[in-house]
Amino acid sequence: MSMYVGEALVGDGNEISHIDLLIGDKNGPVGVAFANALANQSNGHTNLLAVVTPNLVCKPATVMITKVYDYNYEATKLAIKRAMTGEPKIDEILAKKGEKHPFSPK
Repeated sequence: MSMYVGEALVGDGNEISHIDLLIGDKNGPVGVAFANALANQSNGHTNLLAVVTPNLVCKPATVMITKVYDYNYEATKLAIKRAMTGEPKIDEILAKKGEKHPFSPK
């Protein structure tokens, strides 16, 4: 399996959700990132395994960093879609290279 990268931004204002994700084999760089996310916690963010219900881990195993639920759910679905379809395409990147990022100071 190759390594797939996905990114998505959903929501508005204080309710914005930004998701970056990696999809790949546990024996490659994604597996190393997965282990590091669980082993190396950062102040203010709790990295944990996603579960369906307590004591029932989802498959495939997924690390999540806690944030606002609804927008994260939508952004995660969009990021997965983009990773698996190779988006954004180079034409879109070049067409939007001059646009201002929503987090940039005004």
